[in-house]
Amino acid sequence: MIKGTLILAAAALVARALGVVQRIPLQRLLDDAGMATYGIAYNVYFWLLILATAGFPSAVAKLVSEKYAVGRPEEGEAIRRAAARFAFAAGLIATVAVFVFAPWYAEISNDPSATAAIRALAPALLLFPWIAVERGYFHGRRMMAANGLSQIWEQIFRVITAVALAYVLLQLGYGIDWAAAGASFGGVLGAVAAASVMVYWGWKLRRMERSGVAPAPKDEAEAVADSAVLSAPPASADTSSLKSIYRAILKLSLPVSLTALAVPTVYLIDSTVTIGLLRGQFGPELAKDLLGMLTARAQSLAGIPVIFAIALSQSILPIISSAFVQGDRNQVTKQTSLALRLTLLSGVPSIAVLCAAAFPLNILVFGDTFGTWIIVFLVASSVFQVLMMTSGSILLGIGQPAAPLRNIGVGIACKFGLSVALAPFIGIWGIVGGTAVCFAVTMTLNLSSLRREVPYELLGRRALPFAVTAGVQIAAGSAIAWIFYAYVNPFGVPVLNALLQAAVISAATAAVYPVLLLRTGALTDADLAAMPGAVRKLWNRAEPVMRKMRMI
Repeated sequence: MIKGTLILAAAALVARALGVVQRIPLQRLLDDAGMATYGIAYNVYFWLLILATAGFPSAVAKLVSEKYAVGRPEEGEAIRRAAARFAFAAGLIATVAVFVFAPWYAEISNDPSATAAIRALAPALLLFPWIAVERGYFHGRRMMAANGLSQIWEQIFRVITAVALAYVLLQLGYGIDWAAAGASFGGVLGAVAAASVMVYWGWKLRRMERSGVAPAPKDEAEAVADSAVLSAPPASADTSSLKSIYRAILKLSLPVSLTALAVPTVYLIDSTVTIGLLRGQFGPELAKDLLGMLTARAQSLAGIPVIFAIALSQSILPIISSAFVQGDRNQVTKQTSLALRLTLLSGVPSIAVLCAAAFPLNILVFGDTFGTWIIVFLVASSVFQVLMMTSGSILLGIGQPAAPLRNIGVGIACKFGLSVALAPFIGIWGIVGGTAVCFAVTMTLNLSSLRREVPYELLGRRALPFAVTAGVQIAAGSAIAWIFYAYVNPFGVPVLNALLQAAVISAATAAVYPVLLLRTGALTDADLAAMPGAVRKLWNRAEPVMRKMRMI
């Protein structure tokens, strides 16, 4: 589980890093108002993208791997073709819907100028459902390189074309609104790049099959471990007709897709209501700037601590599924406890680092300190989000898809109600406060639902040592940040000062964490022994140095 999580987290980190890199030039080209327009378009697109694609890879991978495992490859290929037709139909509907309803949504978001930016992203929705099917197919055929490369090339083309088009349109005098639309269109070029990679790997696989070197089919045990949802036993799905194939895909993919919509729905609410709720207090221009700060700055940085949780959720689900199907309750309990513990152990330090370095990071990435405390608050609240995501994935793995959906619904209702009620009185803080409460409520309900099914142990006797570790790290990071931000400004260029400050603050805040974990007993030798070989080798090299320095 840990090895798979680290691989997925590394791939996600590359994609996230490229996304943040894109924000640096776009922020300087579009300013906060232009980034608000871009953010409105992106949140609409991202919500529809998750709805249309999130469950497809898991469902197709499960069904294809099962058919190949039991020696029926022709049925696996039939599933691929049927899923591709379904994906193109879904993509076409989504594309037309976005293009037609873009003016309406831009109007209710109180930014009519976002119409062009929303429409510019619509063609990407035509391709991504098919790309999701292909990624699931290659996963089922044990060719994960295709998936990783398609994601990397998608991000590279997205970043380059978004920045280039925004710059060119501004230089030609088209203004911020069309520049934001050009930046949005970068997503279409990213989709084309990802689709091209999948086409290439499809051609490569056919060549491998003709030469007799195609990947070996999975055995029965591995097919079980690929189960994304436990509502159907392995290799039992009826795929004798198109109707039965679609029924099997939807049965597996819908719970995953709907659960994955939690965070995009929260961000879509922000894009929809923020300007309307704040313009009475601040006027339409400042309200739009505040939305740009929230979508471009706070939400993008708050997405970093959840990278490991997303990877962990993807990695733990098939493992929990496998143990549950086999009736191994002890393994389910053990893996559930481990997953939740790893979520906290990985999420808290990254949150502390980002909060400590928030001021110089804001200057470095976005050019000024506008909205830094909002960034700190939203990043800090992501501790609820990471546990929410991991616990929701485990509930899916043990065959309880209704629980996370119900809990997410309650959380989103709290989010909407609090945002509407508080924003007229405390401004943008009502918006981000509603987000924090949404994640906290959903996390609490998920953990409660999980407790009724699995007697997991979150931290147990390690709770106090971990609390001490987290508290000392946060205090140390805050002190380091205050000293460096206030007194260490050796360069005449603010961005260079911010680069130095962010690097030192982040490194120092991160470095104290493993030392504190070992000092307090929150991390034990047994935990280290359970890590993948690469992590153990790294530890074996670092341990003598740390002991020599009396750090542990």
